[in-house]
Amino acid sequence: MIYDRDGKILHHTPRADFYRHRPVGLLEIPEPLIQATLAAEDKRFFDHGGFDPLANFRAIYDSLDAGRFVSGASTVTQQTVKLTSPRAQRNLLTKAHEALVARRLEMSWPKGEILSCYFNHLDYGNLSLGPKQAARHYFDKSLDQLSLAESALLAGLPQAPSRLNPRRHPERALKRRDWILDRMQIVYQMDAEIIARAKAEPLEMVDYQPAHHPQLAQMLKNESASGRDVHTTIDAQLQENVQQILRAQLDKLAPKMVQHGAAIIIDHHSGEILALVGSADPNQPNGGQFNAALQARSPGSALKPFTYLLAIDELGYTPATILADIPTHFASDLGADEVVNFSRTHHGPVTLHAALGRSLNTPAVHTLNQLGGPQTLLDWLKKSSITTLNKPAKHYGLGLTLGSGEVNLLELSTSYASLARGGLSLQPSLLKNSSQPASQRLCSASAANMITQTLSSKQARASQLASDSPLNLPFAIAAKTGTSTDFRDQWCLAYNQRYTLGVWTGNLDHKASKQITGLQSAGPVIRQIMLALSRRQDLAFLDTPAASWPEIPASFVPCQIHPYTGKRIADDDSLATAFQLALPEDKLPPFTSASDFSADGKILLAPIYSEWLASADENKQFAIHGTAGDQQQRQLNSSLKILSPADQATYLLDPDLPSSGRKLTLETNYLGEINWQCKSLTIAQEQQKYQLLLSPGTHQITLTNDRGEQKRATIKVIQQ
Repeated sequence: MIYDRDGKILHHTPRADFYRHRPVGLLEIPEPLIQATLAAEDKRFFDHGGFDPLANFRAIYDSLDAGRFVSGASTVTQQTVKLTSPRAQRNLLTKAHEALVARRLEMSWPKGEILSCYFNHLDYGNLSLGPKQAARHYFDKSLDQLSLAESALLAGLPQAPSRLNPRRHPERALKRRDWILDRMQIVYQMDAEIIARAKAEPLEMVDYQPAHHPQLAQMLKNESASGRDVHTTIDAQLQENVQQILRAQLDKLAPKMVQHGAAIIIDHHSGEILALVGSADPNQPNGGQFNAALQARSPGSALKPFTYLLAIDELGYTPATILADIPTHFASDLGADEVVNFSRTHHGPVTLHAALGRSLNTPAVHTLNQLGGPQTLLDWLKKSSITTLNKPAKHYGLGLTLGSGEVNLLELSTSYASLARGGLSLQPSLLKNSSQPASQRLCSASAANMITQTLSSKQARASQLASDSPLNLPFAIAAKTGTSTDFRDQWCLAYNQRYTLGVWTGNLDHKASKQITGLQSAGPVIRQIMLALSRRQDLAFLDTPAASWPEIPASFVPCQIHPYTGKRIADDDSLATAFQLALPEDKLPPFTSASDFSADGKILLAPIYSEWLASADENKQFAIHGTAGDQQQRQLNSSLKILSPADQATYLLDPDLPSSGRKLTLETNYLGEINWQCKSLTIAQEQQKYQLLLSPGTHQITLTNDRGEQKRATIKVIQQ
């Protein structure tokens, strides 16, 4: 038997013969049930020595008179011998043998042990063995909650469980019950009025549904293998609530071809798993018994926070660090340049705070490259909890930060729990009162705090926190979504001051959904679970005001950060796009100064932004160090170039982005008249820009200018 944290049954595994049995001690069996059973089966149980001669002689006489064996007159001790022995042919010889063994049993066992053994072997019908299971099956009651009438009804069933089945033959069961009540009045001289009231009690049974959580049972099979009860950390009410929330969301997602899901809640203070739903419906014929919480799947962008976490600790970054979101090429092991990211448009200079909040790909890949490649991230993920990333780092490449590896929901949620714990490791447990191993420090507390600030910032995650966003909650949470190739997997991980939540949706057969993202699919489940937790007084996390979480360390200094320079803005300055951060005192950036701006007030950028700025007409707030005239002259004197896309580049389509994210801006250094051509892709002109509408495949782009010069670039587009 598997129980929840409060002793409620979570799962009852049937025996090999399909019977369900709950062992019961004699002291647990109420006196009315014992009296009813003995009145029906053996009123002299406490007086005889295991064999009742008068009753047995009468049974033998009846059998000889009938010309066949007629059952009856066996004592409870004899019946115990029969119930615990291999099946044998019913004849007088067998009955004599049982009487002999019963006599020996009475000489070696106390009456109480015999009676306890007897009750635990009684068949009450409907695959219910023992009175404890029978009481739960028929009435959904514990034994001490049974009425006199219910006790009498149960006492009558073992004589003929099928013939007296109260679900199929209630009239027979009631007739047997009333006969037993009459016997109890005679044998125990019970008050006639009490017996009459019991007879008048209607038969009210429940529609029994056995507790059924096969995924939990499978995870705990080693603990329950010995047959002992297993007490877990699961909250049964919360488990059922989460399963209902997940099932309701999957019903809504059916038109989007999303069939399966999993969800987990971890109390990251104690390490206890409060809910683990591996399937929204265990009875679903297509994968209902499978534990999706343990299946390794691509996490999409859900690993990006850990890349930036490492950069803060190892490269000295902060959320104010400026990263370049510009067309970038990285050398792959195959020798070709690989463009790892594109979005609707590149954003130029962005803070780490904005890059993570908006889930931009190029800055994440660039950061991982600055860390020395995927090995650093791979090692950290393995240390944190991830066991499914078992291939060499070069197999995953820089795409590891974008989801090129596979992780499972339980382990990824555990990694997020370490962020919630300020960088301390956690080993989640399903077993109640299990000891938590000593935590290891996976990162600095300040790095974890800065990542949490970003993941909980409504300003950084503005695109995900519109008024109708599922993650726009009335209290603060830190959250990150992820979506894998062809929208096969949708993720949402979230945490607050007490709980870490993880949700995965998708299809167990890896079929693609109809273009639905982690925010749209898993996000609503996170929302409903967080709201459910906030309503539970015993689990409430709102003792800490939302405004004070995440808690800012005393050594951190609140400041306003300029979104394009990453520098501080004086408190008396006003900038609508500035954002609030709290940074370690020893990592505070300098204040903005006149040297950050041109004479006409434009933000001055490093030369690496030249090509991006030349193609970004709307970004008139920027200028490159040096005069505009010098830049124009250099462009006119240079030969024709295709700046974007790069020749032999590979583009990965990011499913987390909307459909317009498939547009790639064509860029050149030439300022005169030009003509773009591509036989396999559509080229659209939008506001004096040329947009290439990407689709998977290999494509050649040709650029011709008014001088007759021509350049070609071949690219490969892959659906991530």
